[in-house]
Amino acid sequence: MGSSNAFEYGAVEKQRTVTSMTNNVKRILSGHGIAETEMEGVKISITGSCYTVSGVGDEKKRLAVEAELNTYSYEATLSWLNVHCYITGVRPQGYVLSGMLMRAESFLQGVGKSEVRLTELSIGDDGKIHGLTPALEEYFAGVEVGENINVWNGPKELVNDTIGRKEWQTKRNYKWFLESVVTEIQHRGYENLPKLTHVFEMKDGRLTFHY
Repeated sequence: MGSSNAFEYGAVEKQRTVTSMTNNVKRILSGHGIAETEMEGVKISITGSCYTVSGVGDEKKRLAVEAELNTYSYEATLSWLNVHCYITGVRPQGYVLSGMLMRAESFLQGVGKSEVRLTELSIGDDGKIHGLTPALEEYFAGVEVGENINVWNGPKELVNDTIGRKEWQTKRNYKWFLESVVTEIQHRGYENLPKLTHVFEMKDGRLTFHY
């Protein structure tokens, strides 16, 4: 496939993604009684894993949409953010760490099967993670990370892509990843970590993406 055809193919794929995401947002809004003629200017903003909705005239409906979105899993939210990055082609400062935090929260929710948060975990003087749920303790039982673990050998910008690969997802690698993120939180303070806001806005009947 020539470069021109490849470019056209990429453009078509992006348009398909935008159309699919637009239809998804329209479905959510219409499910709460918001007519398509009332959707212009509606914004869905994601900061961390928190959704906020604006541009809806009826406050009761706005709160209902917001409440539904905030029930989404971390993995579902991460898929929204991945689409945002794919369409905009922009990875602003803090994008990598923000994505790592989301993936770590998703892992805790999925494997930990509880609402334990990253801020509840710590690395003790023994070098081990403290605050894990019984399910996570069992999951990591007998797993040692070791000093020479080679889980990621690329530019830092690729870390989120790397940990998304199925072959990477072993207990040892997940333990290393979780230890790394918790250590970063302890070192910098959760309140000082980058919190990007991804905005999805309805304009002219289609979803637009910006920061």
